[in-house]
Amino acid sequence: MANSYAQQIDDQEYVARVRRHKPSALVPLLASVAAQYWRQNSWLGGPLNGLFAPWALADIARVSLVMGNEDRNDATMQDVLECAAAYAAVRDPDLQGTLADGRDKFILRLGFEQSLWQQSTRHELGRMVAILEQTTTSETLKVIQPGWDQTLFGCTLSQFVGIGFIAHTLATKYSGRFSTEWLDDPALADITSQIPLTVMDDVLAYHFVGDIDHFRSKRDENQSSALRRFSLNPLLSQPIVSGIGNELLVPVPAMALRKVSSSGIWHMGFDRWLNDFAEDVGELFEQYVGRQLGTIPEAQVLPEIVYNDNDRSVDWIVVGKEAVILVEVKAARSTEDIRLGSPTAWQGLADKLAYAFDQIAKTDELIAKSDPKFSHIPPQLPRLGLIVTMELFPFANGPPIRARYGGGATTIPTGVCSSNELEWLVSLKDRTFDAHLLQLMTDPAKAGWGVTADLIGVEFGPNPVLDQAWASFTWGRPPQPPADNPGAE
Repeated sequence: MANSYAQQIDDQEYVARVRRHKPSALVPLLASVAAQYWRQNSWLGGPLNGLFAPWALADIARVSLVMGNEDRNDATMQDVLECAAAYAAVRDPDLQGTLADGRDKFILRLGFEQSLWQQSTRHELGRMVAILEQTTTSETLKVIQPGWDQTLFGCTLSQFVGIGFIAHTLATKYSGRFSTEWLDDPALADITSQIPLTVMDDVLAYHFVGDIDHFRSKRDENQSSALRRFSLNPLLSQPIVSGIGNELLVPVPAMALRKVSSSGIWHMGFDRWLNDFAEDVGELFEQYVGRQLGTIPEAQVLPEIVYNDNDRSVDWIVVGKEAVILVEVKAARSTEDIRLGSPTAWQGLADKLAYAFDQIAKTDELIAKSDPKFSHIPPQLPRLGLIVTMELFPFANGPPIRARYGGGATTIPTGVCSSNELEWLVSLKDRTFDAHLLQLMTDPAKAGWGVTADLIGVEFGPNPVLDQAWASFTWGRPPQPPADNPGAE
């Protein structure tokens, strides 16, 4: 069985390989494969060696739906395998070029392509409920007011997450197919008894289902180019496909979960309300981080300190037994220029993160100088900086990447940490939050490591904030998705 190419190919050759087959033949096979290999441990390693990774299957489906036509050949499972092998064989233009930062742009693209698929599903589905429904702020919010979710989704936030969860559950059970006729499955009673079928039908039709004409309308923005695969996949907004035969297909069931994840919900809100929504989420996310930090055993968590009349310190200061952690919160999200590693990628990262490094350095200096406003911070404890972002910024701590965006020189060891990683760190059982960060961030052998990179096999306790979010779901409590060890992400 051919499962590799003898040499690298360009994206146009890969696209041509996919377009040999009519979508009505290829996409159902892709859906079946994605449903079979939806669990992370099923597509990592083994004889397939990652060929059926969800990002690969999602792009093959995108190419077929957007650029394919029915005047082509049928497809077999061997063809699916060869399309996946072609995807893996596509060369990156920056690795062939002479640009000094070519390798670093390749690493950046690879991180965004793959890492976002490997986050804890349980964390991703619970986070926005915890932020938008269970976190409060003293600031007056612009659009996140009672009823905002009905306006955006046509149902409650809880119901919206439940609908995405059920779409994924059915697609994985029925080989990538979906039908509302299957909603009478007794195993789904906890959900379907709480969400009226009319609501499900309307929300699915409006927010989840795209017909073949919808995908073909994306042809101009999804044409073959060297970096096409890293651009926005239309399946992220419409993960269920109609118009291919008489069935609804879910080419990659994980897309249904990403639709209702914190990232998917953020983009839906931003598309409707723009910066008003982003600013509201930013205010709430800062307080959400404080809630997570507040669960750390035997640590004192202090809010930002106002000094010099109106200057402000970092957002949170965690005083542990072994170290003081200066925490700056950024609800920043990546842009397509960053994800594609475009010429403006490094400036884009600097715009998202550089200010946070400055805030940490300023706060550290005030503590070091024994400023009266900071006299209650133990000066004898070592200090560390932690920048908590809502979205994962892969490899942001790596020295080459960090040097590109200006996060290199800092007064104290400082790392970038996503919300997903923070949710793990506060739940450590065999060590304290500050002790873990102190050991990791001061070890020269671990320079540039992610803050959860050495936690494979480590035992974690519950996360009370996320537990509260899951307990609030009105559609009951079906078996929750596993919160995989972060070292595997």
